[in-house]
Amino acid sequence: MELLQLQYFRKAARLQHISLAAEQLHIAQPALSQSIKRLERELGVPLFDRKGRHIVLNEYGKILLKHTEQIFSSLESAQSEIFKLQNQMKNTISLCVKAASALMPMLLEEFHSLYPNVIFHISQDTASGEFDFRIHSGISFPEDANSDVLLKEGLSVALHRDNPLADKERLSFQDLSDNSFMILEPGNDLYHTTLFYFQKAGFRPKTSLYCSNPSMLRDFLDRNYGIALLPEKTWNLQNNDAIVLKKLTDFSCFRYIILTRCRPLSANPALFREFRNLTVSFFNSLQNM
Repeated sequence: MELLQLQYFRKAARLQHISLAAEQLHIAQPALSQSIKRLERELGVPLFDRKGRHIVLNEYGKILLKHTEQIFSSLESAQSEIFKLQNQMKNTISLCVKAASALMPMLLEEFHSLYPNVIFHISQDTASGEFDFRIHSGISFPEDANSDVLLKEGLSVALHRDNPLADKERLSFQDLSDNSFMILEPGNDLYHTTLFYFQKAGFRPKTSLYCSNPSMLRDFLDRNYGIALLPEKTWNLQNNDAIVLKKLTDFSCFRYIILTRCRPLSANPALFREFRNLTVSFFNSLQNM
């Protein structure tokens, strides 16, 4: 039993007229008659009672028509759902945020003001699936053609204003030896950057806290629980009166904030280009602040 057979049967059953059904199906009348006969042979029962030149749907035919209508109704619903999902995906951006998460509300608010129908799916877990874009950080300038450097950002020592070191204009790693450090856990990009500069300075920090949540680490800073080597712009620490940022004199510490497109541009070219361009522009404005 094939869908085409059921389609032919449904048309004939609705009209109860072979010639008219064949005309509307744009096929020859003998072809329609043969299709219905094959269906009847397959089921082992007649589907129509033939009265002269006319056909009348019998009880077997009524049962088959009922289920045929359900089949085509389900197929139409499936097609509608697929088209709906397809259109939704055209207006969806999935984003993995491993850096600059504090700025995402401002970035997406600006994007939504221009494209209010776009839906964002945001995660900080790289294992949670495939993404359209990834915002991450590192100490190396990316050579990947699918990546843009959004920001070259300095790192400074962040400490509470009540810390005795807060009165010094600049600090060296040696000045920090008696302080307890708070460090993000290895799953975070900033952990590897922090570790790189510690090793470069030959510095072994006294660590009081490993934390997976940047927001929680900020809260510990507010309570003078320890100090940390943190980004100067993307963590919004400059707006916190309780936190002081101090440059290190040993060498310049910095990181790159990077936008990487993870899917081919052809997947959604117009939307991907707009998101990339606006994101680059948004971070350029930070660079100039």
